[in-house]
Amino acid sequence: MDVKYPRLKIMREARRMTQGELGQCIGITKQTVSNYETGARTLSLKTLMALATYYDVSVDYLLGRTDIVIIKEVETQYRR
Repeated sequence: MDVKYPRLKIMREARRMTQGELGQCIGITKQTVSNYETGARTLSLKTLMALATYYDVSVDYLLGRTDIVIIKEVETQYRR
């Protein structure tokens, strides 16, 4: 499956991190980070959750399903 996750690269670069540094933070290799960013590999649920926690964003934001970045904004939107 060739699924790309462009926000992963955008968020990593916004923090001025290398793929290796991000990988160390969440317990995966540099090559795995690269594969996720290019779409050569599909994110596992465990890694998706680790990335969302690390970046403090929703899983939906990482997947491109919403443009709301801050989790509190998502919670507020659902309370309406």
